[in-house]
Amino acid sequence: MTAPLAMLDNIHENLPQPSSGHNNYGLGSVGDFEIIVACLPNGEVGTYLATAVAARILATFPNGLMVGISGGVPSKANDIRLGDVVVSVPTNGFGGVVQHDMDKNVNYGEWVRMGSLNGPPLVLRTTISKLMTAPDSRPQD
Repeated sequence: MTAPLAMLDNIHENLPQPSSGHNNYGLGSVGDFEIIVACLPNGEVGTYLATAVAARILATFPNGLMVGISGGVPSKANDIRLGDVVVSVPTNGFGGVVQHDMDKNVNYGEWVRMGSLNGPPLVLRTTISKLMTAPDSRPQD
């Protein structure tokens, strides 16, 4: 959790750990926003564990916006670099967030989308529309 905690403006004291709690959190803020940082258990990976951690976060902190990390790689079509903020939007009947195991590699490198997660709430989608029309958010040549 060192890297995400280093990005915070302020780090808060930890809350008491409930006896039923398995997550450990880093708490802090960026500007006016309160931030919760959690991670998977050391040496463990997988969607099941990530789902369990997320469910426990929502049980402890029921009001919030969950943000994840992508493991994508830059390509000629998508010049995405470390540190870029990427906002996904629903398209073609898919919710906008694709879980890594919901794509299938066929024909030696061609990926076919098999499904996606639910789309974001309406208020977030309308906010994205507003941001896309803001002068600072337009693609730069």
